[in-house]
Amino acid sequence: MELLFPDVKIGRVVAELAWKIDLKALPDLVLVGVLKGAYVFMADLTRSMQTLHTVDFLEVQSYRGGTKSMGQVELVRDLSLDIRGKNVIVVEDIYDTGKTWKFLKPHLEIRQPKSLALLALVKKRSHPDLLYPEDILTVSEGVFVVGYGMDHLGKMRNLPHIFAL
Repeated sequence: MELLFPDVKIGRVVAELAWKIDLKALPDLVLVGVLKGAYVFMADLTRSMQTLHTVDFLEVQSYRGGTKSMGQVELVRDLSLDIRGKNVIVVEDIYDTGKTWKFLKPHLEIRQPKSLALLALVKKRSHPDLLYPEDILTVSEGVFVVGYGMDHLGKMRNLPHIFAL
């Protein structure tokens, strides 16, 4: 494994993202974590924020044990909160192919949130819906990352740093 981002750098990025969200001071803010990969990022992000907010989670699946997406996203667990009229930020571990966002965006828009945005910690490519794309960690396409909540075969989520597998 190759170290890509040490925990200190990750911490600085998370703090910067939290500060930028706080600057917006969005009322009725809901952070929606995409399980399982985003849970560590989401926990650190929410602890770094000053803005009052609620959290919820949903779970999707697209890898099924490999290092490449199977190309089809399935909803495993849906939201438990009503997001109608709320400002929603979907918190993802990594923006890779965009298929998860393409699946989730209409799924959430039907629920009529006031606003809907995507925040990822790591990106392989940019997208106009990404909040603060200039501030997040960037990796090359084809690199499979683990650590800081991201896994391979359910393992390595507990690593404090982000590595290339």
